Amino acid sequence: MFETLPNPMNKIKILDRYIIKKFLGTFFFALGLIILIAIVFDISEKIDAAISNISKLYTADDLPWIIGYSGGKDSTTVLQLVWHAVASIPSEKRTKKIHVISTDTLVENPVVAKWVELSLTKINLASISG
Repeated sequence: MFETLPNPMNKIKILDRYIIKKFLGTFFFALGLIILIAIVFDISEKIDAAISNISKLYTADDLPWIIGYSGGKDSTTVLQLVWHAVASIPSEKRTKKIHVISTDTLVENPVVAKWVELSLTKINLASISG
């Protein structure tokens, strides 16, 4: 009464399946690499734009900047962007004071607190020598 349809996979030979798997594996690997490269270039362009904007803001007035630093990913990113932006400005135009502050609330992980202390010391030494 009912006719069963033939399974199309039965007609694909072992060699055909092997070739298809290898092709799709290579295809998706190459596609992933292309997407990764596009993301890296996009992020790089955004970082360059942020550094350029920070440099313009730095030279726009003489008001000092205060940067809060906790050692986390957000404040570290902000501090590094400002650092690179100021480094890109000629030394004779680097007149604005920048204060990096950190507050120990006594609830931080001791490892993080030590990291913040050490990184602030290194930042201070680099800012004096550079």
